[in-house]
Amino acid sequence: MTTINESLASVADVTAKELRYGDGPNNTMDLYTASGSAGPENAASIRNVLVYVHGGAWRSGDKSEYKDLASKLVAASPSLEVAVVNYVLSPRKPEDGPAVRHPTHAADVLRALQCLIDPSKDEVLGTRSSSLPSETCLWLVGHSCGAHILSSIFLQPPEPSPSSPLAPSPDLVRSVKGIMLAEGIYDIDLLLRRHPTYNDFIEGAFTARDSYTDVSTPNFAALEGSGHIKWLVVQSTGDTLIDEDDSLVMYEALTKLYPGTANVSKDFTSFTQDHFEVLHTDEFKDLLLQFSGRSESKKILTEDELPPVASMKEAAGAALLPNASNILS
Repeated sequence: MTTINESLASVADVTAKELRYGDGPNNTMDLYTASGSAGPENAASIRNVLVYVHGGAWRSGDKSEYKDLASKLVAASPSLEVAVVNYVLSPRKPEDGPAVRHPTHAADVLRALQCLIDPSKDEVLGTRSSSLPSETCLWLVGHSCGAHILSSIFLQPPEPSPSSPLAPSPDLVRSVKGIMLAEGIYDIDLLLRRHPTYNDFIEGAFTARDSYTDVSTPNFAALEGSGHIKWLVVQSTGDTLIDEDDSLVMYEALTKLYPGTANVSKDFTSFTQDHFEVLHTDEFKDLLLQFSGRSESKKILTEDELPPVASMKEAAGAALLPNASNILS
């Protein structure tokens, strides 16, 4: 059963509550709302929730690290709720605990998302009466491996299994209005060709393999009923841990899955900071607000307005970047 920890301190006009969505030690998320909010005033209200899924190479990271970002988002747009999700992590070394492999991390995130739209859980919805919102709109943001987690859930693998733990309900798919993938890991084989020492955390999350084609999300198909979802792929030009071509591959795959629509866009020019530094900028906060429809302060560039990105053929001949897997995770 979902429970609440009220001990998280309020920040200015923002209140944070810890919600438990499962039985595991990391099955928690922090929900940030405007202080004094009692939820929707009437049944016709639309609830907007931005859900942040952190990175950390599937083995590190915690929701507490994003308290400032979440608080600033709610302070800037009090009608917006922000949920920051924790999920089970893989151990760094075998002696640190039992192995945790994909798709276990993503299955945790899926349970958290289902919890957020479940009207039977009034404490999660933030309501104090039977007046529930007519619609919950979810705006999902995944950074680094968090981007892989979200694309694993909302795209369909080449050979889907009926028993797969990554099968979002039709109600959840309808509730998701947008998915922002920031500086993400997508094509794992491509990642390892450019950064061979990343196999340390990749093997920890996926086991050692000759090929990771079946878990590389640019190879996935569109999920049934997902044609309304807006996708935004974001990459910083100053990221030394994830290459621009990784994001380009994901962007191009999405444009093929959703051709002839305006539902896939990218921003490869707005940020110059390194992998995690991007998250601490006002520009990133503003982009999240604009992405979730809370602000008109920033314009996302269309494909025609963006400068050309190096082709994969050029990237294949490029020298390997200095590796920093200890920083990525």
